[in-house]
Amino acid sequence: MTKEKYNIEITEKNNIYEFCNSKYEVFHKSNNLEKGFNEIKEKIEDKIKFFNENQITIKSNKNNNLKDTYGLNYKNLIIKNFIRTFFSILSFLVIIIIIFSLTINLVKKNEIKGGRQFWKNFENELEKLSNKEIDTSSQDKIISSIRKIGEKYKPFLDEIKIIFD
Repeated sequence: MTKEKYNIEITEKNNIYEFCNSKYEVFHKSNNLEKGFNEIKEKIEDKIKFFNENQITIKSNKNNNLKDTYGLNYKNLIIKNFIRTFFSILSFLVIIIIIFSLTINLVKKNEIKGGRQFWKNFENELEKLSNKEIDTSSQDKIISSIRKIGEKYKPFLDEIKIIFD
């Protein structure tokens, strides 16, 4: 067996050492750093021996994939951000248009109409009132209300009569 350099990554968590060789996909945990290092070396050598006996070769593209995954691709980043910005602005404009149209409809609905439309509506309402039958109790209430209004505003009406005479 040839002496080969092994790339072993070691991490420690709560006094437990984790050993990893990504090329041969060998992983090991140990409480003792030296013992664990020797054990993972043996596991790697066993795996290499198995590969050599069975004529298995490893062609790894992991480094290239890792570069693509972790490396920044500015073109894609700019395109993605442009698309996000475009749809954000579009959504904002749609919301503004909806609010604007609802506001306009609300104002038009509650708008007081003047001129011909006002007088036409007034005539129609007077016609409806003239054709409506009023019971005697309601009629008495209306007449008494008109008399009260007349009494309150009689001095003003008298002054207006003097002006027009």
